[in-house]
Formats: sequence, C-alpha cells, structure tokens
Amino acid sequence: MKFAADPKVLRLKDPSAVTWGVVEPLWDDLPLTPFSKLNSFMAELSVGQRALLALDWCQKEILNGGFLRLFYNGTGNLVPWAIDGAELVGAIPYGDLLKKAAAVLGAEYPLSATARRKASARLTSSQKRRLEKLEEGFIDALDAKSTDLGVTCARYVRGHPEQFVRGRRAG
Repeated sequence: MKFAADPKVLRLKDPSAVTWGVVEPLWDDLPLTPFSKLNSFMAELSVGQRALLALDWCQKEILNGGFLRLFYNGTGNLVPWAIDGAELVGAIPYGDLLKKAAAVLGAEYPLSATARRKASARLTSSQKRRLEKLEEGFIDALDAKSTDLGVTCARYVRGHPEQFVRGRRAG
C-alpha cells in the first residue's frame, strides 16, 4: 500500500485524530485537477482511503465556504467519491446531503470545475437557497453527537485496518 498510515493511528483515542491519521499521508500528494489525474490517483487507493479523503476534503470545503465554494474549486471533483464514501463508512446523512446538493447542479454532476462554475452561475435564487439549507443540514450533522463524522470514520478505520495500515488485517 503506497500511502499506508502509521499503525499507531489505530490506538489513538480521539476519533478525529484517527481519521486525520489515515488521511494525512494522502493529503499533499492529492492532485485535485485535472479530473483525469485525480481519477488515476484515487484508483491507487483503497476504497476506505478514497472515502475518507474525499469526505475530509468536502466537509472542510463546505465549512470554509459552503457548497458553492466546494463546487467552484477543484475540490468539487471529489464529490462523487465523497457520496460513495459516506455510504461505505455509514455516514448516510452526509452522503444524502452531498447527493442532494450535487443534484442542484443538474442530473449529471459536472466533473470539471469549469462546468460546475457554469452550472452554478445559472442557479436561480431558489436553487441557491436550497443549497444554503443543505449546507445548514450538513453543518448541523457535524455538530450532532449522533452523526459525528469523526466517530463514524474512526469506527470504519478500526473495523477495516487493512485498508489504511500496512500489514494489518480486519479483526
């Protein structure tokens, strides 16, 4: 595994530190654009690494400027992986919100920042309000103990260490 995390990450108590511990080895090498490079990079990762990396980037971008910012930047290329990743790790509310927000841009999610910017520029005020409500829902989910993304992701990491740490098996 090219981007294996330090096995010590599995012993960390703080769930967010566990998640960051498996995402951090990938962080600096991630090519957000063009999509073809990103796609090749993501293909080298385990399904769990793809899920957590995409979820981490997307939630940080949403907190930093909302869905419109996520869609505007190259990080928006990660949305399809984040949607699938949320389902994989059991973070269903996040996947649902991401899916609904992506659908505001059209039936087919635009895979380039340029296409997403054009789609965003065509949004009506009603569609923008819809995105704002979805952002609020996303942030509320992050703040709720019952849907703590760090806890959910850490649980997945601990249950599937072979996807994150070299030489580890699920146990």
